[in-house]
Amino acid sequence: MIAQRLPLQLEEDRVAALCAGLLARHEASLADLASALDIAIPAVRENLERVAERLRPVGYTLTDDGGTVRIWPLPGRPRHWRPFLAGPAH
Repeated sequence: MIAQRLPLQLEEDRVAALCAGLLARHEASLADLASALDIAIPAVRENLERVAERLRPVGYTLTDDGGTVRIWPLPGRPRHWRPFLAGPAH
């Protein structure tokens, strides 16, 4: 029996760094994002939903085609920047 690998949950500062990189460039390969943070590509892929959750309140959504991540503006105005800067509410 082969043990199932558990998903890797990145620390909040790494998730914030992924958000910042995408906000700066609007498009990046999984390999570039992983290299910039010195983490594995699967770690980036496994945390994209958390990145998307952080980007939504500032007016962006993301897409991933398996190799490249792109962010797109959501229709309407962003609610505010506070959730992105402060991280998740406790």
